[in-house]
Amino acid sequence: MAEKYVRNIFVRLGKIGDQSFLINGRQCFEVNEIGAFIWNCFSTPTDIDVIRKKVLDSYEVENEKKIEHDLYKFIEMLKKFDLIDKVV
Repeated sequence: MAEKYVRNIFVRLGKIGDQSFLINGRQCFEVNEIGAFIWNCFSTPTDIDVIRKKVLDSYEVENEKKIEHDLYKFIEMLKKFDLIDKVV
C-alpha cells in the first residue's frame, strides 16, 4: 500500500495578487499554479501516485518525465519543511 500524506493543519495557502504562498508560522514558500494545485490535492490523505495522475490529467504536458521529476522534488520539499504529514 502506498504511503499517504495530508496537509499539515498549521500551514495555509495564501495569495497576494497572482502569487500563491504556503505559510507556516514564520516560514513562507512561494508556489506556482501547479504547486498550489498539488497543495490542494493534499486536503485529504492522498498518495503521491494519485497526485501525479491528477497533475498529468489537469495540465497539458510536453515532457512527462520532467513534470514527474519536478513533482517528486516539490513533494520532497513539502516533507522536508513539515508542510505535509505522513498518514499512519
